[in-house]
Amino acid sequence: MLDRIRTLIRRWRARREPRSTRIVLTDQGFDVVDTDDGRPVVSVDWRVVRSIRAYKVDLLAYDCICLAFQVGEDTWAEVPEHTEGFAALQQKMEEVFPSIPETWWSEVAFPPFATHETVLYPRYERRWPCDKCGYDLTGNVSGVCPECGTPVAAGGEKK
Repeated sequence: MLDRIRTLIRRWRARREPRSTRIVLTDQGFDVVDTDDGRPVVSVDWRVVRSIRAYKVDLLAYDCICLAFQVGEDTWAEVPEHTEGFAALQQKMEEVFPSIPETWWSEVAFPPFATHETVLYPRYERRWPCDKCGYDLTGNVSGVCPECGTPVAAGGEKK
């Protein structure tokens, strides 16, 4: 009977305790892997990252800086700094996305115990309006403004 109670308590604790994870860098991005069974919990491909946000959570006694990667319309992969491999992820992220400001960490970390969030990487940093009609030509590959027919280069730059 006592063994049965202990087993039930262990199962209850296992469901309530957060999963222990680590970050594994891959050729295309990174995986957040369960340290117990080695299976990926989340996989992120650098090519599909739409946005990266950094934010700080006040945990009363200390702050926790987190990175959030938008990989779909409403899908985010969040990684807290205490996750094993966070420093390597941070370094690789800054290599893959060189437009991320070098000062982002201190901008998020200070002042202590104050909530702060910043966008590190938007998928499209610039917009290219058509010179004639103002239509947003970001990502245009046709060579023509679809709104007014003005010739443009790929990506919305003037021809």
